[in-house]
Amino acid sequence: MRFSSDSFRQVIAKLSDTERRWMLVSASCLLLTLSAGMLLHHADAIRDARDEALPLASQLPPLERHLSVLKQEVEMAEITSQLRSGSQVERLHMYVLPREPDTVRFLAFLDVLQDALQKRKMLRSMTPIVMSDAQQTQFAGQELVGRTATFSAIVNQEGMNTLLSLERLTGLLTVADTLSTDQKKQLFDLIDQRNPAYIIPVEQILNADLMTYARDPRSYDDRLTKAVPEEALSVLQKALSSPLLSEAKHLLGGEMGSLLLAQKLWPLPFSTVDTMEIEPLPEGLMRLELSLWIYGTGGERD
Repeated sequence: MRFSSDSFRQVIAKLSDTERRWMLVSASCLLLTLSAGMLLHHADAIRDARDEALPLASQLPPLERHLSVLKQEVEMAEITSQLRSGSQVERLHMYVLPREPDTVRFLAFLDVLQDALQKRKMLRSMTPIVMSDAQQTQFAGQELVGRTATFSAIVNQEGMNTLLSLERLTGLLTVADTLSTDQKKQLFDLIDQRNPAYIIPVEQILNADLMTYARDPRSYDDRLTKAVPEEALSVLQKALSSPLLSEAKHLLGGEMGSLLLAQKLWPLPFSTVDTMEIEPLPEGLMRLELSLWIYGTGGERD
């Protein structure tokens, strides 16, 4: 059934005044009821939103404090790294790569090495060391001043391994120096993926003096263990390891490290192998003919 506006007006006109008043009152009550329902629904929505927002808001101050502490720790690690880097640069110029090749300290190092190997029966004999004159040379694309130290030694296999391992440790200052560029990149990528906060205990290991770390690795490793969850610890420890670091811990962590420290020969002057010849001998011995470069920067520093 359909009603037009005219029909509705005709129906209203037929109603008495009392009926029309009751009709208006009823319509008003209906509208008030609908309005009240809408207001209650709106209030419920506001309450729900408030209840959801308040827990999030209550978490913001701790999160902000945690972020602030983390930023301060990272900044402190950067400052410490810079201070250590400055100290390492001084040691580099004084002991590792001075202006002129430091033949005195290098010959003292070889003398200590000879005594240690003979004491352990790893070396039968060693010829006097012949030093060349200083000459211009290049290493890794840099112009340097170099001298060669040439000698021969009759050693067993362990003696040769020890001698060559120590030569590989010359010029190294920190744990970071035992890692290749690719290894360090992989390590930092791993930290970024896992948790950037791990950089703080890892940097403490990387910036550690190699001799100090080799003689007491546990104190550094314990800090890493306390700072990193177990599921990430083994991954980081593997990324921090290298064959050269293992050699350093084995050699510098023992009697050889004590001898070098006692003679104030650490860090060792930087050297590289120029030529090497090995001649097998009876009784498990071999004659090792070795020529080593030792370096200086040459000229004046800024």
